Amino acid sequence: MAAKVNYDELADAIIERLGGKDNISFHTHCVTRLRFNVKDKSLVDKEGIEALQGVINSLWSGEQYQIVIGNTVNEAYECVAAKLGPVDTTVSEDVPKKKFSFSTIFEIITGIFVPAIPAIAGCGLMKALLSLLTFANLLSTESQTYYILAFVADSAFYFLPMILAFNAANKFKCSPMLAVVLGGVLLHPQFSALVSAGGPVHFLGLPVTLANYANSVIPIILIVWLQSYVERAINRVIPKPVRLVFVPLLTLLITVPFALVVLGPIGTIVGNALATGIMSLENTMPWLIPTIFGAVSPLLVMTGMHTSFYPALFAQLATAGYQTVAIGMLPSNMAQGTATLAVALKTKSAELRELAISAGTSALFGITEPALYGVTLKLKKPLIAVMLGGGLGGLYYGLNKVHCFTPGGTAWTGFATYIDAANPMNVVHMLIGMVLAMAVAFVVTMVIYKEDKPAE
Repeated sequence: MAAKVNYDELADAIIERLGGKDNISFHTHCVTRLRFNVKDKSLVDKEGIEALQGVINSLWSGEQYQIVIGNTVNEAYECVAAKLGPVDTTVSEDVPKKKFSFSTIFEIITGIFVPAIPAIAGCGLMKALLSLLTFANLLSTESQTYYILAFVADSAFYFLPMILAFNAANKFKCSPMLAVVLGGVLLHPQFSALVSAGGPVHFLGLPVTLANYANSVIPIILIVWLQSYVERAINRVIPKPVRLVFVPLLTLLITVPFALVVLGPIGTIVGNALATGIMSLENTMPWLIPTIFGAVSPLLVMTGMHTSFYPALFAQLATAGYQTVAIGMLPSNMAQGTATLAVALKTKSAELRELAISAGTSALFGITEPALYGVTLKLKKPLIAVMLGGGLGGLYYGLNKVHCFTPGGTAWTGFATYIDAANPMNVVHMLIGMVLAMAVAFVVTMVIYKEDKPAE
């Protein structure tokens, strides 16, 4: 049996190998990884961190250093956060300029969306629960109970601009509370009334594009990005004794016109174009996106790029009410689990068998990093089986036009997110594709994986 990890000691060791507390400028976590931004990358002891008990792997994703812990990441992060303290959200007058790159974009998207996952997942699963209860005739859609649960389940999606505003402010180093206010401006009932009325609206003589920003993603990110520059500029010229009063006032007065007249409409156009592109692909080649995601999902997870597709996913959800962007990850994750369990059956190493059983079981619940880094990636041939099984499962989903009605649904436990009262076969096809991927990955692994030499 593997020794139990002491997360308090692990946190101390990680902080020390990251160059100490003073070298860490930002910290957070996602479902399986600790995520850090550091001031001096040369101080990071990558090999030392990966040698620690409790660490599965680590990687750089743009400027962010990610440490893969697995499904006990919450325990590890609690100890890390207790030692580092809360994330500093103080507005800085001078933020060091970073060289622009595509990895920077991925890092920004990850930093904005990953902290929102718990809220989104909770409401998404509540939507799935409602679908299950109504499908089984256990709850009437006409009841007040359903009515209340429905708007609770929809709250994280409707107020998504405000949630993302807070995270974007942390990422862009500006005031989170002002960012939330800007998100509230887009969703305010009086602005919504103007949108519903449909008449021409002008602000300071400039035309305001009337758009529905509920569920939107890109507009608020652009607006908070502008806020960060405006806020820093005002901080430079306003004396410190009166900053508390005048910086928020001037930031809102300057940012809001640009938000309503320029950035909001631009973000809406980009989001709509993104959704239109996805829907066009779905209408002409519905198999393409699920197949690609099913096949390359392990590579996306390995590089940390799987979160960079959230804007497209949410754009499709807001437009169509369902998403097909990430459904390929479900057969891939399940294939990861069965391929790893196949290794457990074939290996002669007791240590590898114990690891494969634990990691394979976690993968079947959607936590794939332990299986990916600990087994399939190291052994290579099982990873080929995973990609083949995931690709075939994704192809089946695409050919049968399987839809998921929340951003999640990447494990069998989220089967309810595929329930469609108008199309009962949707969840049936989801289960068939999942089993297909699992069977292919298991059989192929059993056939092609062989230990080259007796295990030590």
